[in-house]
Amino acid sequence: MRLPYILLATLAAGAGALLAAGDEAAFQNLTALQGRTLLALARDYDPDSEDRAQAAYPACVVRYDKAASDPAARAQMEESFALIEGAVRRMGYKNYPDISDEYERLRLAKILGERGWLKQFRTEVSACLAAAPSGSR
Repeated sequence: MRLPYILLATLAAGAGALLAAGDEAAFQNLTALQGRTLLALARDYDPDSEDRAQAAYPACVVRYDKAASDPAARAQMEESFALIEGAVRRMGYKNYPDISDEYERLRLAKILGERGWLKQFRTEVSACLAAAPSGSR
């Protein structure tokens, strides 16, 4: 089925600025930190991240920036971002993308991915990435 690949390629082209100009450049409804956090979580939820083309991540995350324009969706996201922030600070870090210990970050991602909106995010972004073609980093 070629349609998902074409759709993903189109999204990747449109969202490629997220990585090219710094993760925060293309986010309209999420803060720069929230966008970076979702990109980092998407990478951490991806078991094939070693082989995945970098453009696949913003292509799978850009829909959440669009969804954040809806007040109800935004409220769910904000609740999850507060959960992330609290967990990260208890671990002694400033924010999720800057957790330098990969084991700690992956362990936290797993725990966070079982709660509320983040469970939905993990499931949807994993499905999106699974549909993405693998490529060189």
